[in-house]
Order: sequence, then C-alpha cells, then structure tokens
Amino acid sequence: MSDETIIVFSAVKLGDTINAEKLNEIVNRLYESNFFNNVSTSFDNQELTIVVKENPIINKIEFQGIKSKSLVESLSKSLSLKSRSSYNTYQLELDKLQIQNQLKNRGYYYSKIKIFTDIKDNNTLDLIYDINIGDKAKIKKITFTGNKIFKDSKLKSIII
Repeated sequence: MSDETIIVFSAVKLGDTINAEKLNEIVNRLYESNFFNNVSTSFDNQELTIVVKENPIINKIEFQGIKSKSLVESLSKSLSLKSRSSYNTYQLELDKLQIQNQLKNRGYYYSKIKIFTDIKDNNTLDLIYDINIGDKAKIKKITFTGNKIFKDSKLKSIII
C-alpha cells in the first residue's frame, strides 16, 4: 500500500498539532480501515513515523464439502469477507457464525466448519471453508408433559 493511501486513511496533514490524543486517533483510523493488523506510531523531532503491517488480501474463497450450488451461493452472499478484500480474523469468526446460523436455519444443527488459509507469496491468501453439514435434524417423537386436561392424541392431532 502506498504512503499516500496510509496518509489518507490516517487523516493527518502537514502542520497538524500532534499529541497523544491525535496519535490515538491516527492509530484507530488505520485499524478501522481493516487493511492493517499492526500499526505503530512515533513522533520525534517534528517528524511523525507510522509503521504498518498490512493484512493479506483474499485471493479466492472456496467451499469444500457442500454439493449444493444454491447452498454455496447463499452462504457466500452472506459473508462479509469477499474475494479481493482484506483478511481479518474478527470478520472471519463472524462469517463462521453466519454460516453456522444459516445451516441451522436449514435444519443442519450438527454441522462442523473448519477454516484453512493457503498463504501465497505476494501477501495474498486463499480462504477455504471445509464444511461437514451432517444430517438434517428430524423429530422422532413428541411427548407432552404437565397436567392432563387434554389427551396426548388430541394434542398430537393439532400439531400434525
């Protein structure tokens, strides 16, 4: 990422008065951009130094273990991390929860999700979701407990 881009994200200008509060604002703005996983600043002899470590860029996102194309499309549309966006572990955890919730809404309560990253040379990575959706949950038996104003057969006829 270019120096000019970092300056734009930090919203700092030549001639700005720098104090501890301003340094915190700069660091917060850079982290909020989600492009960096480490930011440090120093201010010595009227010179501001900003050192950043960029998050890798996601090259592609892959789903393994799901055969249904419509399910894969639905899952990928709901993710906040997309191809060509910055990789962020917090967003990754939110996306994992989103996938689990969508699978539960479809009846797959026992799904397992493993996430792998394949890191490339040029600060990019491939994000791989290995999903074992398991079997759909099914109701095998319905039992009613409590006082017996209504018979079980009457209650079951209402449900079914």
